[in-house]
Amino acid sequence: MNDLQGLDGLIHNDLARRGFMMTSLISGLTLAATRVEAQVI
Repeated sequence: MNDLQGLDGLIHNDLARRGFMMTSLISGLTLAATRVEAQVI
């Protein structure tokens, strides 16, 4: 039972970390695109 709980925690942490990285990546790309558009205008 304890092993299962630990595994579930690991999976949850991995998903949370992946989600955070994806969010950061998308935010970074959006900011970069906005800056480029501002420079072009």
